[in-house]
Amino acid sequence: MRVYFPAREPHSVKFRSDSGDPGDSCARLFREEIVHIIDSLKLPRYGLSLYQEKTLPADLAPAEIKVLDDLSRAGPRLKGFCRTNLFKRLESSVHAFLLSVHRHVLRNELFIHALENFVLPLTQPCFCS
Repeated sequence: MRVYFPAREPHSVKFRSDSGDPGDSCARLFREEIVHIIDSLKLPRYGLSLYQEKTLPADLAPAEIKVLDDLSRAGPRLKGFCRTNLFKRLESSVHAFLLSVHRHVLRNELFIHALENFVLPLTQPCFCS
């Protein structure tokens, strides 16, 4: 006998939010100011090619050239995806949004640590200005 999962039926869960209540964390986050902050994020981790020096040494190895060529792949599209994801998490719940922001900050700190400690191949002096 075959058994199938039941058909999914989505249901909205309504909740109240009062922008006049200082204790309403959802109302505090879902303000025009927060939306503007998310929309204006720079996210340099996703646009490293913008920080690349204009003139590069002629003696770069093929592997180094490939790394430099790949820097432009994670540009504006990935930035837009990141912003959209934060907006969706904000609309989902305060907890989901704060968790996403926390994880984003941790990834940035890890990336900065890798750059400062020369762990990434693009930290060579000729790669980034």
